[in-house]
Amino acid sequence: MSASVSALADMNAKVAGANAQASAAVTEIANLQPDNGNATIMASNTAALKDARTKIQAAQQDLVAARQDSGSIVKALIAAKVSASATASTSAQ
Repeated sequence: MSASVSALADMNAKVAGANAQASAAVTEIANLQPDNGNATIMASNTAALKDARTKIQAAQQDLVAARQDSGSIVKALIAAKVSASATASTSAQ
């Protein structure tokens, strides 16, 4: 079960990392300006878009890794055959 706990911690870290990367990408492209033919602004926009794309790709890779972790957690739970049961009894006096 400790492997599952470790996988869960890794999955949570990967999802948090993906969220941070995606947020950083959105923040970066929020300030894009129309270039109106200005090559300097166009170059700045292009650089921002390329960097944002790199961040989105990193976020996607984090999500792929998180999905693999979730699969290993499910397999471990199935292998452990986790079950819960309860019994109750009553008696009248």
